[in-house]
Amino acid sequence: LNVSSADILYSTDLYIQNAGIVTNAGILNIPGNFKLDSNGVMNQNAGVFYNGDLVIDNLGTFNLNTKFTLPSLIVKQGGLFSHNQGVTACELEVTGNVMVESGGKIDVSGKGYSGVSGPGAGGSVSGIGGGAGAGYGGYGIACGNAVAGIPYGNITNPNQLGSGGGNGATNYGPGGGGSGGGLIKIIIGGNLIVNGNIQANGASGGELYGGSDLGGHYYVGGGGGSGGSLYLIVSGELSGTGTIKANGADSVRGAGAGGGGRIAIYYKVNNIAGAISAYGGTGASYGGPGSI
Repeated sequence: LNVSSADILYSTDLYIQNAGIVTNAGILNIPGNFKLDSNGVMNQNAGVFYNGDLVIDNLGTFNLNTKFTLPSLIVKQGGLFSHNQGVTACELEVTGNVMVESGGKIDVSGKGYSGVSGPGAGGSVSGIGGGAGAGYGGYGIACGNAVAGIPYGNITNPNQLGSGGGNGATNYGPGGGGSGGGLIKIIIGGNLIVNGNIQANGASGGELYGGSDLGGHYYVGGGGGSGGSLYLIVSGELSGTGTIKANGADSVRGAGAGGGGRIAIYYKVNNIAGAISAYGGTGASYGGPGSI
């Protein structure tokens, strides 16, 4: 179902299930229950969406590609709140509470700049070898003659996508640079309870087959993407046992790892027990740490 900019759709309740897809750029008014599950997908691209509480249940996906306001948000086990690739306008305001239950995710990992792109893109190899890791909050890692990606952006107001890793290359051609992490800003009028995961990690580069020699088959890797941005403003309490991460991607087949992303969290009370990290990716050399 596509709701265009000239359309107005009213329904007391809306359930998106069984691989159904709704894309909204018009006016969608759902005063009752709104629920996503069983491979149902909602793409909020523009326009206006009036509704009550949003519940994302098992295998449901809500992609926010614009600014948006909700009274409350619950992401249950198997549910996913995200945005589409390369989107920079993902900003959610919730007047009440946000709860990410165990097994639920607010996840924009790999949704940033694609391989070999972005302000901190990893360099691509000249000749045969692995690509370099991308930078954002921290430096990426060089690989052979492929130059490492550099840091950029703002520590206190992280508002940029993570960059893509550089391409590796074999005799069959180049490719494989991993995408950077995405960008999400959430302003919460109540409490944020994280028992699942909120993350904007970089994506690892792909493997490239190089053929065979006397030593057997060989592969090279594309450089890892850098972590993205998580910007969370919580008027009440931050709590839970889950994790908040914007880590760089790990090395693949000796290619460069990605640098960590950027996380900024403002809160009234902090009682979270889970890990908060913006680590660089692992490998022969670790990517540079990002900022928190």
